[in-house]
Amino acid sequence: MASSVEGLPFAQRGEEYRRLAAEAMADAESAKSPALKVGFLRMASGWHALAMEAELAAEQQASKHKSLAPVDQRDNRKPSAGER
Repeated sequence: MASSVEGLPFAQRGEEYRRLAAEAMADAESAKSPALKVGFLRMASGWHALAMEAELAAEQQASKHKSLAPVDQRDNRKPSAGER
């Protein structure tokens, strides 16, 4: 892989993995041998799976951050006396 995704936020990792999957699909379309085509298709499938995992992690991370925010920041209202 030419670029490292380790330092990227999960959402950007998903985008990069999808780009790599598309690149592998294009390579599969232009592959001269059936074995190469299958190899590129498997690679595309792996990148696609990583993209889905990264996107799920991004959603979970966003959900976690939202649940950790004070109530008045989550739903734009001030907490009542009983919520404090």
